Amino acid sequence: MTSDRHRSGWVAPVGVLGLLAGLAGACAGTGASQPATQPRNSPEDREVATGKEPTTFQRSRSLGHYSTLDGKSGVTLDRRTEVIKARLDGSNDVKVLAASGGPQGTTEYRSDDGAIWLRVDEHGSVLLFQGPEQKEGVEVVHDADAEPLD
Repeated sequence: MTSDRHRSGWVAPVGVLGLLAGLAGACAGTGASQPATQPRNSPEDREVATGKEPTTFQRSRSLGHYSTLDGKSGVTLDRRTEVIKARLDGSNDVKVLAASGGPQGTTEYRSDDGAIWLRVDEHGSVLLFQGPEQKEGVEVVHDADAEPLD
């Protein structure tokens, strides 16, 4: 490989410069620099949140399974209707939950006996409470789809 010495003393391999120049010239006539054409979607194909009713995506997130980060505990949460339902893993007992204000702007979901089941903050972080003795919840994350709790 030969080299081309510049006035600054920097030496560039002629082979590399030739290759780059050849690639630039080859791409110039192929339209490679043109942006890719995006498929056009009609307004009917796009779903936009209006606030009047939930989108398909929003409805899909109203029913799901949540697990602790270590996977040892979980809960199925069904928010498809006005009646919010929950069931702890390993139990057949479905509880109806009522939303109420919690500390520091959170929303708490409590069973009819007043026990806190879930606490959700404004960022969507969810804490699971597993009994009245538990003073602090355990973080859970949506990890799977679930069957409705009917």
